[in-house]
Amino acid sequence: MLYPGATPDVQAYLYKCIFQPMLTYGLECMSSTAIQMRRLESVQGRLIKQSLGPTKLSHNTALLKALNIEKVEAIISKMCYP
Repeated sequence: MLYPGATPDVQAYLYKCIFQPMLTYGLECMSSTAIQMRRLESVQGRLIKQSLGPTKLSHNTALLKALNIEKVEAIISKMCYP
């Protein structure tokens, strides 16, 4: 866990402020394939699991919904097509 004493809301906020910008930096300038998007979503899931500390068997979709975090693909589409 990144910050073991922090609540899930605080950890989600930290993810959105620290990891999400690092993950999406420069992606609006490039075209991405479906394989690259799957890889980015995989990295996103690993970052969330490392910061929050759930087991590796936890589903990324459930964690994203619980923390109110958008998938990388949705974030990139908002950046490219506001």
